[in-house]
Amino acid sequence: MEDVTVDDPNAIGTAAGGMAEYKEPPIHLKRIIDKMVEFISRNGKEFEGIVRERDKTDGRFHFLLPWNEYHPYYRQSLEESLQVSF
Repeated sequence: MEDVTVDDPNAIGTAAGGMAEYKEPPIHLKRIIDKMVEFISRNGKEFEGIVRERDKTDGRFHFLLPWNEYHPYYRQSLEESLQVSF
């Protein structure tokens, strides 16, 4: 796993120059995150809330929670996807 520097206020830590860093997820989790980003981009931000609520019992999508180590990667991917969509 590698740390990636991005301009994301939700990312973990801050590198020199004010750029934030996030931890890149393992490939299997990255695929899940990328698929979730697709679904949310297509179905709207409300879908994220629905998935988060339903996931309280399953725990398959921990990256949706702000304190998860891969949440900054998820947020950055989602923001990039939403910018491309519009």
